[in-house]
Amino acid sequence: MAITLNNKVGLKINAIDLSDHVTSVTLNQTADELEVTAMGDAAHKFVKGLESATLTMSFLNDREPLQFLILYQVLLAQLLLGSFCKIKMQQ
Repeated sequence: MAITLNNKVGLKINAIDLSDHVTSVTLNQTADELEVTAMGDAAHKFVKGLESATLTMSFLNDREPLQFLILYQVLLAQLLLGSFCKIKMQQ
C-alpha cells in the first residue's frame, strides 16, 4: 500500500472549499484479479477486473458558518438518494 505525505493539499466538494475543516482523507482502491490462463501457458496469467474505491474523510464539524451546515445537509441527502457529488483534491 502506497502512503503519501503532502502538507499543501486542499479539498473542494461541489466547488465549496473545505480545506480548513478536513483533518484526513483516505482513498482505498481495489480491483478484482481475473485468471486468463489458457492451455499450454507456462504460468498463470491474470488481468484486472472490476474496480471499487472507498473515500473516507474526517473533518471538523463547524456549525457556525451557514455554508458548511448547508453543504453537510446537501451531501447527506445526496448520499441517501444515491446520487453523486464532485470532489476535487488539489496538491
